[in-house]
Amino acid sequence: MKQPPMQNRGGGVLGRRAFASLLAAAVVALALLCIFYGAAFAPTLRGGRPSLRLARLGLRGPLTTPALPADLALSSIPVCDARHSELIPCLDRELHYQLRLHLNLSLMEHYERHCPPASRRLNCLIPPPDGYRVPIRWPRSRDEVWQANIPHPHLAAEKSDQRWMVVNGDKINFPGGGTHFHTGADKYIVHIAQMLKFPDDKLNNEGNVRNVLDVGCGVASFGAYLLSHDVIAMSLAPNDVHENQIQFALERGIPATLGVLGTRRLPYPSRSFEMAHCSRCRIDWLQRDGILLLEMDRVLRPGGYFVYSSPEAYALDPVNRKIWGQMSDLARRMCWRVASKKNQTVIWVKPLSNGCYMRREPGTLPPMCERDDDPDAAWNVPMKACITPYTKRVNRVKGSELLPWPQRLTTPPPRLEELGIHSDNFSQDSEIWHSRVIQYWKHMKSEIQKDSFRNVMDMSANLGGFAASLRKKDIWVMNVIPFTKPGKLKIIYDRGLIGTIHNWCESFSTYPRTYDLLHAWRLFSEIEKQGCSLEDLLIEMDRILRPNGYAIIRDKAAVVNYIKKLLPALRWDDWSYEVKPKKDALSSNDEGVLIVRKRSISKRFLKQEGAAVTNLYGYCSQANEPDLCFTSLGKIRAVHGRKTLPAPTPRGGASAMAELRHATAAATRASGSPSKRDAETALASSPFIASPRGGGKDGPRASLPLHQRWPLPPPVRSLLALEDPRSPAASTSYRILVAGVVCFALAVLFSAPSVWSRLNAPYLCWKEGIRLHCPRLPLPGSRALSGAATRFQANLVPENETSGFIFIHAEGGLNQQRIAICNAVAIAKIMNSTLILPVLKQDQIWKDQTKFEDIFDVDHFINYLKDDVRIVRDIPDWFTEKEELFTSIKRTVKNIPKYASAQFYIDNVLPRIKEKKIMSIKPFVDRLGYDNVPMEINRLRCRVNYHALKFLPDIEEMADKLASRMRNRTGSLNPYMALHLRFEKGMVGLSFCDFAGTREEKAMMAAYRKQQWPRRYKNGSHLWPLALEKRKEGRCPLEPGEIGIILRAMGYTKETQIYVASGQVYGGSNRMAPLRNMFPNMVSKEDLASKEEMGPFKKHVTSLAALDFLVCLKSDVFVMTHGGNFAKLIIGYRRYMGRHRLKSIKPDKGLMSKFFGDPYMPWATFVEDVMITHQTRTGLPEPTFPHYDLWENPLTPCMPALMLSAGAAEAPPIAAATPAIMQDHSGGTLAMHNQAKLISQIQRPQIDGQSEVETKHLPSS
Repeated sequence: MKQPPMQNRGGGVLGRRAFASLLAAAVVALALLCIFYGAAFAPTLRGGRPSLRLARLGLRGPLTTPALPADLALSSIPVCDARHSELIPCLDRELHYQLRLHLNLSLMEHYERHCPPASRRLNCLIPPPDGYRVPIRWPRSRDEVWQANIPHPHLAAEKSDQRWMVVNGDKINFPGGGTHFHTGADKYIVHIAQMLKFPDDKLNNEGNVRNVLDVGCGVASFGAYLLSHDVIAMSLAPNDVHENQIQFALERGIPATLGVLGTRRLPYPSRSFEMAHCSRCRIDWLQRDGILLLEMDRVLRPGGYFVYSSPEAYALDPVNRKIWGQMSDLARRMCWRVASKKNQTVIWVKPLSNGCYMRREPGTLPPMCERDDDPDAAWNVPMKACITPYTKRVNRVKGSELLPWPQRLTTPPPRLEELGIHSDNFSQDSEIWHSRVIQYWKHMKSEIQKDSFRNVMDMSANLGGFAASLRKKDIWVMNVIPFTKPGKLKIIYDRGLIGTIHNWCESFSTYPRTYDLLHAWRLFSEIEKQGCSLEDLLIEMDRILRPNGYAIIRDKAAVVNYIKKLLPALRWDDWSYEVKPKKDALSSNDEGVLIVRKRSISKRFLKQEGAAVTNLYGYCSQANEPDLCFTSLGKIRAVHGRKTLPAPTPRGGASAMAELRHATAAATRASGSPSKRDAETALASSPFIASPRGGGKDGPRASLPLHQRWPLPPPVRSLLALEDPRSPAASTSYRILVAGVVCFALAVLFSAPSVWSRLNAPYLCWKEGIRLHCPRLPLPGSRALSGAATRFQANLVPENETSGFIFIHAEGGLNQQRIAICNAVAIAKIMNSTLILPVLKQDQIWKDQTKFEDIFDVDHFINYLKDDVRIVRDIPDWFTEKEELFTSIKRTVKNIPKYASAQFYIDNVLPRIKEKKIMSIKPFVDRLGYDNVPMEINRLRCRVNYHALKFLPDIEEMADKLASRMRNRTGSLNPYMALHLRFEKGMVGLSFCDFAGTREEKAMMAAYRKQQWPRRYKNGSHLWPLALEKRKEGRCPLEPGEIGIILRAMGYTKETQIYVASGQVYGGSNRMAPLRNMFPNMVSKEDLASKEEMGPFKKHVTSLAALDFLVCLKSDVFVMTHGGNFAKLIIGYRRYMGRHRLKSIKPDKGLMSKFFGDPYMPWATFVEDVMITHQTRTGLPEPTFPHYDLWENPLTPCMPALMLSAGAAEAPPIAAATPAIMQDHSGGTLAMHNQAKLISQIQRPQIDGQSEVETKHLPSS
């Protein structure tokens, strides 16, 4: 097909430039127009008072917030989006990323509490998940829960062999297993008691062991079975990869809380637990001078036990023995002694006095803590790597002086004296709370059943009298002590109870819907004094409380009255009971008790009531009636007496909530207290009273004008002037509508130049009438694979008619340069240009000055492509300024996007070449796409890659010798495997992945990355989550030990002959040792050839890479460990030349990382998973997809369509498609019929039944 002439090229370019300028001017005008009208429709206060937010920021005068009118009201707080049904605000890692917190991930700071700022506080009610059911009651809940309540059964699959949990229909069962105790926690607990020789095999040791801290508890089965021993455990775990484990524990009714051993002290005072337990908790106890183990020492009582079950305690391999030795030495220096050690468990015991500490040598680490350090300070206090000494009294009596349980519950503990509390006051407190609890249950008797409560929280616990009064009931109590009075928590623990410290101005560290009963005594009055919002606390209580759960609020009468008015907004109006309590020694003059029940929020309720739904921290959207959302501040005409107040700035529901909350808090501070506010304003200051409704039988809508009742969206009504455009609904919706229109207009405007250019394409396509014509070439007739990319016979135009000369800088290593050469020929064809022989440019990793003629056969290259593209060896003589092609910007085309289309070169590069006659293009790496160029161009690239680019004869001859020696290493003809091992220092550094190694190695690698890639490294804090994400996605190189495990799982025995194509492996022989131990018959080119033979090739690094390329190409099995040009070119070459019948294994690194992440997976399971995973990853040709890579998969662009059908079976044997470089040392080809038996041994290996690793767990590497 004859190409039409290119005419008026310059005019077309100028026309398009003028058109683009005109479009840019139109876009700017449209933006100014939108800004103008957007401001006109924006909500403003013309002549009114400034908004509360501006006043709060101090931009418009002092903060003077008057009491709000009574009819400024809220009928319901919006409900959060269902995606946030498990939100924990202070442990929300998504929010941490949004706030750009700089957290040290190696120190677990991302698992610690980081609460949202005031502007991002929770403004909506957390809904239950779909299908939520009333939780199963205790004690059945210990063994089963509803799956709908916690729809996360992934733990059951991940921990199936450890019997954590089992999915059983609509329930999840808990067999009582754990990572360490597969047979059950009950047997494991008895085993520990037997090791310590406790009476009757009971771990409570006749009441002397009561409080246990279980670190890394999983689903808390250990704590669940401790209850039968009359021992209560605080089960602790972070919100990590097993993020729902604590949620399962609380759903089961087991004491548990979210927490992590990171940088801050645990929220417990010193000497709180008789025992701490760690069973496969995966904590590095040796980090930071043993600071985490020292934290365990702080919270353990004198003579307390630390139970440690981990492989380090019994494993005999060098790594675990080293860790065990270091940990034993640390425990010895901490004066811990081994009480018992058996099988996989060791138990240390803490000293009873300071005697051992005083006998240590001066300068022994860890040091003793300073005298001014308060060991009981535990709220947001950094950990300290020091030993907490005992007080003089403890040192004298050598113990904690606590009575056995349950006598200690009612006996005044010795540490009362430290708080200045008399024992008589303690006894009086216990008696009062006993009486109060009786009255509470009497008031709720008609509504509750015996098993209605299991998880109870005392939100302001004082001395624990409330929890002590509930001892005979089958419940447990989380005693929360305000952070302003932390000392009282040690009294809680000394009584044999559990609790924590908390600031109720922040969210609590627990999942939603985890407690059946909340008890708040004087809590609201206390946080009001701190300037915190009562509404925030009520929303937090709603989050914690289960549907149909109860709250007992005992506070000042004014506070109780205020809260009572908020019950409809909270949907706590299902049942309530208010009573005037009897006066006692702990009562104030004016005190009230309010008992309320939270009702369940179902889908049916949301649909019927039209409840407001909001995104987290976002705006409220009305499901049906707008009155059910926050009464819009923009619509309210707040009447105070007969005087109309100006309308405040409109906000969305959640924002209105924040404004009202702030206004209420400000009014509270101005008035002094709820009681004074009630007296002054007759309860008119509360913004949460039910909103008034219009009168008449037709309701408020009957009084609206007809156009306001039209079923049109607010933006349409606003545009048609049917609604006040300053209203919140109209303003917000209008802006959304305008944004959508602008985006659509911009998309049309910016796509117009592309359409215009394609309609005027001068070379590849041209327009005839309204039809666009593009040349298509017929498929070659040969069925042989090697003939698939047969040359398209086209007549080249004379040299004086070409568009000009192009000069390419091919950067990178050999294979990256190979791809650049193929692309250079392609763009020369696209632009009808003459190609100057590309320059192979040095890069920072290869650092090689090889020329084109040092590697490739130049004559063959030029002659093979002479009918496709005109190629010259050097820059033409008439061009005297040759240096400009290397240095001058005027002669260089830059900023070509990656994977650019053919049309891009015609529109942007060709005009400059025609103007300058000769141009340099750099950089030139992946600067031509695949599916955005004509098919004949892709076929041309295949011909260049597989036929035109031929290595020099001496390189091919040496590669033949190496392949021949690989096959004859055992004295007979044998197949061999080629392993491309990409684990050089540069690759490891560039990947930014985390690999096993010592701390020194990791520090050196961090310094190397910071030096080589400072922009990517930054401060290094973001690299840990990036490394985890890359490993999950399979973007990290496999370590030598990992690929060895995979190959053994595939069945390759230690006799397998392996040729390793690799640079200097990072870590040297130590890193290669696991792979070499599994496959001792592993050699490289240096092992197969003498120094004299390799001498000529060591002049150029690319020559050595060419040898590796050819030897891998001839192998019977090719295995890659990481992506890259070398591996994909080898796989594509084997596919194209018919060698896909021999395996090319591409490991699934993402899935393998998951398998390697479970070190307790049985070997048989691992083998099965590996075999199944890689059944289809053996190098067979695959159909292509958009943005395909033709170098790895040349099926569609380079091979004939006949091979896609059943006709592929008629293809000639491999010998017919195998060029000279594919022949073996004997002159013949590797045909399947004469080596079927030998190749089958390595293509389809059988699992070695005598493998020494078959019955063991996976190696740690």
